[in-house]
Amino acid sequence: MAKTVKPDEMKWEPLGGGFEISILYTNPTTQAAYLAIRGPGNQQVPRHWHSSNETITVLKGTFTVAHDGSPDKIRLPQAGFFTCQLR
Repeated sequence: MAKTVKPDEMKWEPLGGGFEISILYTNPTTQAAYLAIRGPGNQQVPRHWHSSNETITVLKGTFTVAHDGSPDKIRLPQAGFFTCQLR
């Protein structure tokens, strides 16, 4: 089933560090959340953890993904896509 969320229907909440989050949908079976985050450039999303998979799609600008304890960083360009699956 497709779900459509119009921009004016999105509810934004503060996330910290000048970022805001909007939960678009939560899968009732897996509890995976589909969300949007927006924020100022050249900032870091506050350190966090989650108990379900995470997928990132960059709509504007670039986004760098880094994990605790990993020297590797992934730089996502505009229209870039990344998914992190829990083990």
